Amino acid sequence: MKEISNSGGIKFSSETAENKAVENRTEKAEISQPFETSNEIGSNNYEMGGGYAEIKSSDFDKTGNLSDAQQSVEFYCANSIHRILDSEGKYISEKSKERIERGIDSIYAVPYYSDIGGTGCYKLHNNKSSIEVKAFSEEQMERTTNHEINHFMSCNKEIIVPQNGGGHYVYKTVGLRESRYFTSKEGLKSDYETHGRGLNEGLTTLYSNRQLSELSSEKGLAAQREEIYKEQVELCGMLEKIVGEPILKEAYYGGNIEGLKKEIDILGGEKAFENLRDSIDRTLTRDPIERERAMKEANKVLAKMFDEKRLN
Repeated sequence: MKEISNSGGIKFSSETAENKAVENRTEKAEISQPFETSNEIGSNNYEMGGGYAEIKSSDFDKTGNLSDAQQSVEFYCANSIHRILDSEGKYISEKSKERIERGIDSIYAVPYYSDIGGTGCYKLHNNKSSIEVKAFSEEQMERTTNHEINHFMSCNKEIIVPQNGGGHYVYKTVGLRESRYFTSKEGLKSDYETHGRGLNEGLTTLYSNRQLSELSSEKGLAAQREEIYKEQVELCGMLEKIVGEPILKEAYYGGNIEGLKKEIDILGGEKAFENLRDSIDRTLTRDPIERERAMKEANKVLAKMFDEKRLN
């Protein structure tokens, strides 16, 4: 493993896909992708970003050498960290800044045909962070890396609670997604529960697209044309207009989810936060009828919040 450093003092480690086998994905961590594909414990391991672009080959793979892609991903990683710290640093807690300064534990480019889904993924496991980005075009790798770095820069917490009789519960927060699962003393995972996946991916994509637009209008438009997490971005944009940018960013980057919950419940009524969060989660389904129903439910909560905000 080589260590990469930049002028800003932030350090992170990286490993090339040529020298590192893809790690075992059976442990329970985080997953998020444009559509829900499985509820099985072993499938829920990553926060996934980027689209399901119809790309069948990659210039980086034609030679079988991923070193150029690796260097690009490392560059985009360092650049994204600096830009997000500059723009969103006031929302990030000092504890999180210490974690960010320690750096990402591993980041590497992987072949385009890797089975991670989407175009990249972020994982928090045993309080270590890792990112994989598929070796597509430079433009796609920049978009994907920026998305995954937002997951890294958001509030990251992992708490392990031992249980009588052996085994332990894991409670995990990545941005606005909160998960828990039980691990037996034999290492088997069960009792998995997660909330806020849609809300989290919607905000991650919303922020990432804006950050790319700040680099250039062309990059921003290219990201928007992908329409990644389209419904979730739309709903999160409406939520932002109602509660304001600071409250959302304090929850996403700063971990103040209770502050966001309180504001939504004040405007939308009892359990408005839970209803909105869960309906946005349901928009991730592949079932178009269920997705439309979930969109209507989310919009109903948002409409009530908007009316209450306007009256006051």
